[in-house]
Amino acid sequence: MLYVQAEQRLAQVLIILSKKFGTTIPLTRQELSEFAGITPKTTIHVMSRFKKDGIIRSSRGKMTLIKLDHLHSLYLQGRED
Repeated sequence: MLYVQAEQRLAQVLIILSKKFGTTIPLTRQELSEFAGITPKTTIHVMSRFKKDGIIRSSRGKMTLIKLDHLHSLYLQGRED
């Protein structure tokens, strides 16, 4: 359950940041974890899952959002509960 909440929180943060930066977000996992209020370890785990699912592509210090609609779906699932 906590993992699902972390996914939703991180999805929300990425959606908000995409409005400021567009699809390429120039932040580290550490910075994202601080914004989402989750641990860096959890952020790494969730981001790895997002990458595996083709939702994001990442490189050192930045990430590109590939499937923004999936992030919206994840976030909305958390709001329906």
